[in-house]
Amino acid sequence: MAAVAAPGAPGAPGQDGGPVPDIYPENLAYNAKQIYFLRSTALSLAGASAGVLGLRNLSGFYFFALTLLLTNALLLAYNARAQPKRYIPHLGPEDARPGVVGLALQGGQENLFSYVLWWTFWYGIVHVYD
Repeated sequence: MAAVAAPGAPGAPGQDGGPVPDIYPENLAYNAKQIYFLRSTALSLAGASAGVLGLRNLSGFYFFALTLLLTNALLLAYNARAQPKRYIPHLGPEDARPGVVGLALQGGQENLFSYVLWWTFWYGIVHVYD
């Protein structure tokens, strides 16, 4: 991480016509942590719901995909206030964009295991004697 001069020091960002940084690493780390927590919680609750509803096979994975798409859409619409480029830095340059599909499916691989864990746990608890 690059060192930043103290405010008021010569050569500090924003002084003498110098550029003001648009992205602060601390804020970026905090935002990434919060997005991961929200996505993880939503998909874990969706796994528990799929287990309680008794979804099996592909219907459970369709439910996962639907929940993932809905969660990512809500995160972009509500938390990013429909301006994701302002809050998510990797949407900036054209060559680094993940695309619509990549953005919609972001976080799916990391949270698939917890979804399946809660899905099978609650399916076993609720439907053990069916």
